[in-house]
Amino acid sequence: MVTDVDFAVFDIDYAANDFQDLISVTATDGVTTYLPSTTNSGFNATNQILSPGVVRGTTGNTDSSSRGNAYFDFGGAEFNSISITYGNGPSAPSQPDGQGVSLNNIYFTIIPEADAAWALLPLAILLGWGAWRRKSLLHARSV
Repeated sequence: MVTDVDFAVFDIDYAANDFQDLISVTATDGVTTYLPSTTNSGFNATNQILSPGVVRGTTGNTDSSSRGNAYFDFGGAEFNSISITYGNGPSAPSQPDGQGVSLNNIYFTIIPEADAAWALLPLAILLGWGAWRRKSLLHARSV
């Protein structure tokens, strides 16, 4: 499980008769689906936030400009799977040209699994007791 997940997708944009980037992001813990808080670069952005976790390109952008960036933040949600779907938006032609985005600045916090640690506790006690017992027997023999 992880929490505090946030990341950026760079260069979400659109070129008429060429391509239209469309990104969809969700996460799940196997029971609940989580949607991230979603923002873009704001003024002069080359993309539009359609709903939490869904962004599509609206105008062209150079690969080095931050105008095509979108930011996804899951806050304190705890989950074990994330899905990032990349494809063409509704304005893309049936045979789009080359297109691409990049995933950047991925941050997260791993949540240790308490069950695994507790499962090892009896083994640790047994090994500790065994070591103590062995030391006691060796000491008794040497006296």
